[in-house]
Amino acid sequence: MQKLIQEFLRVRDLPYRIPLSYEDIEHYQKIIVVLVETNLIMKEIDEVVVL
Repeated sequence: MQKLIQEFLRVRDLPYRIPLSYEDIEHYQKIIVVLVETNLIMKEIDEVVVL
């Protein structure tokens, strides 16, 4: 997950090195929340389902 987040920031920064706006930061925070929640759900599923 950390790599995904770092890649998001790297790609965002590449073209012009524009600083993140307040809206960008809010969006970035929402992405992190969704990734963390998804990871928790995946762990719960893994505990229930044995492949």
